[in-house]
Amino acid sequence: MAGGGVVRFVVKLIKMALSVLKEVSKVILRKGKAWVVKVSEGNQRIEQLREEYEKSRNEREEECEKLRKDAEEEEAAEEKEKEAAEEKEEEEEEEETKWSKMDEEMERICGVCGAGDPFVWGN
Repeated sequence: MAGGGVVRFVVKLIKMALSVLKEVSKVILRKGKAWVVKVSEGNQRIEQLREEYEKSRNEREEECEKLRKDAEEEEAAEEKEKEAAEEKEEEEEEEETKWSKMDEEMERICGVCGAGDPFVWGN
């Protein structure tokens, strides 16, 4: 009977081991599924972050492009103002030169005629 007790003991031990193995396998499966779910959630989060980054990058690029265009327009306006000021200055110089030549001519004519200074005539 001693051998029968050992057999019963081994059978009980195997039953216990099987129940423990079943529980362990259930836990492993649950953990595995949880791990798969977590990985899936992680992938979704990564994709969400990627989309947010792309959106943010596009917004920054659009803002930079707008700032660049504004700077170019401002530079063009400044250049246009500068050219207009130069043209106005040239016109003023031409006008001044024209009047000074007319003054010289009047002085020459009046000097030849003996009429005196044309700017004193009104006195």
